[in-house]
Amino acid sequence: MWHWIARAAVAAVLFAGTPSGAFAFDASTVEALKTRDAIEWRGIVVSTDRVTPFYELPGAQPVWVRNGALTPEGDALFAAITDAASDGLVSSDYLPLALRQLDPLAGPADDVGLELALSSAFLSFARDLHAGRTTPSITDPEIVIARKPADPAQWLSMVQRDGVARTLQRLRPQHTQYFQLRQLLSGYQALADRGGWPGVDQGDVLKPGMNDARVLQLRQNLMARGYSGIDGGIAPELYDDALVPVVE
Repeated sequence: MWHWIARAAVAAVLFAGTPSGAFAFDASTVEALKTRDAIEWRGIVVSTDRVTPFYELPGAQPVWVRNGALTPEGDALFAAITDAASDGLVSSDYLPLALRQLDPLAGPADDVGLELALSSAFLSFARDLHAGRTTPSITDPEIVIARKPADPAQWLSMVQRDGVARTLQRLRPQHTQYFQLRQLLSGYQALADRGGWPGVDQGDVLKPGMNDARVLQLRQNLMARGYSGIDGGIAPELYDDALVPVVE
């Protein structure tokens, strides 16, 4: 992490010759970034190796921030990360959503800092959508799956050309099963918001042929999970043959 004096020195290079409230990623700006392994802005650490390949492309311009405020794509990125749960991800892993309130920004230093922080957040989010996210503590050491490569410059160029929503849609797995899983996840999240599945009271083990009020609770629980044909008809408290294969 930089010391404040180092950040100030680099900022002087980044903003040299730019009018107040504006910034550009010209050759000197990019070279200044490349002299550091990382930058720190408002507590967010950004690896310059990840973001500079895009900004050193000929004609590269800011994607997320312009004239002290978020661009439409900046707003779209916040919206996409806010909705990370729809892909089974956690929005706070990528971006402090409170940053959306930094409008207007305090000046060129904030403009550049937020621009680079949002590029880093986008790349992390896009990588996890594209290649999946694993938990190292539960990974089987015998299973080795090569991770799909990420191309920061290409992905940020796609955003600049096609927008956040279309870019993320292209980077998501295109398998039918993935989109089905997203639909199922959405249903489960909606169910959780309503309080989850109906519970089943504790008691003796329920067995086929038993009459028990908890059998009705069991039916309600299973039907909430998507099972059908098990409402029990006129005897919902009877553990009938229709329940047996579902429970087993």
